[in-house]
Amino acid sequence: MRIDSEIRTIIEEILAKNNLDPMTRQQFLEILVRNDLPRNNKSDVQESAQAKVREGGHFSTLRSKITDAELLIKTLRDLGIAVKREADVRGDNGQRVRADIVAVLEGEFDLGWSRNDDGTFDFIADLWGVAKKHNQTELVNSIHQKYRVNKTIKEAKERGLNRGK
Repeated sequence: MRIDSEIRTIIEEILAKNNLDPMTRQQFLEILVRNDLPRNNKSDVQESAQAKVREGGHFSTLRSKITDAELLIKTLRDLGIAVKREADVRGDNGQRVRADIVAVLEGEFDLGWSRNDDGTFDFIADLWGVAKKHNQTELVNSIHQKYRVNKTIKEAKERGLNRGK
């Protein structure tokens, strides 16, 4: 279910309040991220999110359809984002979670992706922390959109190369 602009505005007004407890803030951020990602028939992020609380830090893990590590790295670099492999995702209060690919963001928080046994990647971030300095929904949307563009280009080139044989 997609959030319409009026509901999004209400949630953003709630998030702007300073007296909102961290868990409630995190839940609203997860709602925005899950519902604002560009969609077609296949969603890049499944509807369910699991929150991982680590000694006061709050990392959200969202299941994604991203499967190509090199294409994800290219996408992040195309967007001007520094990338690390096998590194820690920075969260609140110095908390860290290990990930296969880390987008190093300006500020104290990062985005990460960890490979699952099925070849997909889980998206990991302290969304509340990321939102302190970035519009996380726009950031995540731009990553997923650019990834899809890069994937389409890659597949088109592969098909074109096969046709000539």
